[in-house]
Amino acid sequence: MTWKQVEEMIPVCLADSPVAAVIGLASSSPTGAAAHILGSFNIPLVSYFATCTCLSDKSTYPSFLRTVPSDLFQVRGLVQMVTFMSWLWVGTIGTTDDYSHYGIQAFSHQLRQQGGCVEFQLTIPKSPTAAELKEMADRLQSSTARVVVVFATEGQLLEFFLELIYRNMTGIQWVASEAWVTASLLTTPRFHALLEGTLGFSFPGAEIPGLKEFLLNICPSPKPGMEFVNMFWEDLFGCSTECQRCPEYYWPDKDKVKCLPGIEEFLSFSETMGIILVILTLVGVLLTFSLTIIFLHFRSTPIVKANNSEISFLLLLSLKLCFLCSLLFIGQPSLWKCRLRQAAFGISFVLCLSCLLVKTIVVLFAFRTNLRAGCCALKLFGPSRQRTLILCTTAPQVESL
Repeated sequence: MTWKQVEEMIPVCLADSPVAAVIGLASSSPTGAAAHILGSFNIPLVSYFATCTCLSDKSTYPSFLRTVPSDLFQVRGLVQMVTFMSWLWVGTIGTTDDYSHYGIQAFSHQLRQQGGCVEFQLTIPKSPTAAELKEMADRLQSSTARVVVVFATEGQLLEFFLELIYRNMTGIQWVASEAWVTASLLTTPRFHALLEGTLGFSFPGAEIPGLKEFLLNICPSPKPGMEFVNMFWEDLFGCSTECQRCPEYYWPDKDKVKCLPGIEEFLSFSETMGIILVILTLVGVLLTFSLTIIFLHFRSTPIVKANNSEISFLLLLSLKLCFLCSLLFIGQPSLWKCRLRQAAFGISFVLCLSCLLVKTIVVLFAFRTNLRAGCCALKLFGPSRQRTLILCTTAPQVESL
């Protein structure tokens, strides 16, 4: 459900609602949208994790409450910590949401008041591409600031940190906001070299016995009354009950949140394997063509006549077509090319096998122990019947295409 649909639905649902208060949400941006609507009906919205300072504006969010302190206090503590450590030349990393925007804005302002400077400010998109991650990593790698303050969540930072690990970047002093200072990646051995020594402030935690097991045992469902469970699974595990199929020639990104143009992968004529296949194809065609010339030149000799020259020429033709079919599998594909290569190879290969089958039957009849029976079988299995057998064995392949 989009926020436009929520805005249209909430006034209708809450016009005569007996609800005393609404609990949620965790992220600051959607919390601000919901608090703005609920404030029109004087219905309190109590958030358990939305810390953005923008939500403290009572003129905009008159009924908003929260059980966590505002980022104003966290920013004040972070500025005091970096100035105490004499880290006055820093960089910042955030995301596109209100939490990062207002947090970094307040931190930069207070740091400048203390005589510090922000060298760079990187913003991680919601679904960053490989090129965007590379560009941000290049900016961080070329920076002279070795202290980086980050306002983001664990999920938003994961791909960026993986890019930094790939580059084997170390020696950065990370200062974390409360959103990821207790993240599991900080205790993952893979991230130790990058994130070792990270500092930040965290809220005191509380454990509710049995709550985790209870929530994990409830599965998402489109049934009424399961909206909270669906939202919980969507936020925690990236699940979604409202998926849309990507258009043709597009596929979803890693997070399944948007469609990306499909990338064509094919064997090029300029690649090593493509060149080898072309050379082998030409060699095969030249060999079969040479045999065809030899058979034509000696077509009146007894050996060629005994070898059934008509079937032999047909066999050599099918072999040349089989060699040439490999060229259709090289180069950029197209609709007609994909259809032609399947049909051409299938027919030519079956034709080749049919010719070998006929020649094998002829040899079998010729070398039977009973000479008279063999001669009779050869007369019955004459050239016309041989051509008929080739046609009958090849026709089903043509029909199947």
